[in-house]
Amino acid sequence: IRDIEPSDDLSLFIVPNRYGPNKSHAARRQIPLGHLLNDVGRQRFINYLKRHSAIRSAQEPFLVNPADGSPLDPRKLSHIINTSMNAVLGGQGWTFHHLRHTAANNMLLALEQAYDLTEELAGWDVERTDRARAAILGDATAKQKRYLALASFMGHASPAQTFESYIHLVPQLVASRVGAQPVKPEAELYSAA
Repeated sequence: IRDIEPSDDLSLFIVPNRYGPNKSHAARRQIPLGHLLNDVGRQRFINYLKRHSAIRSAQEPFLVNPADGSPLDPRKLSHIINTSMNAVLGGQGWTFHHLRHTAANNMLLALEQAYDLTEELAGWDVERTDRARAAILGDATAKQKRYLALASFMGHASPAQTFESYIHLVPQLVASRVGAQPVKPEAELYSAA
């Protein structure tokens, strides 16, 4: 819990810790969860933090086994999330990592102010899109800086890594910009791992 800033941003700090290092220096980052969660998810997260803070010290792990307080095994947590996602989304081989791809694409759409696509694909209205954009972008306004901000959000050293591996909605973004009928993204393309 000490790595979560108790503010409207609800920023989660990704830093090396006793459970393991970051993959690279670029992986050290701040994720503004408060601007990425919908209102219901945000409130649930705040309630979880309050309950967790009331019974555990700030030095203890955030995700714990309720039976004994030990840190959750990442493989077991991934298995639970993967199984849940496949049950809800129709068993297409979804994994926890797909959520990173979805987040990267949602952030690109927000940075580009593609309100029609953020509404359709992420369920974000204009206000939520602008909040997410501001949280990621800060005061960077040049396009190049926007893409650096996106790479930083993802924990990548450069925009090239983000665009080569994570961004899948460029055709929909271009179609939206030129006024063409956007091609509906296939679910597996939108979140492809």
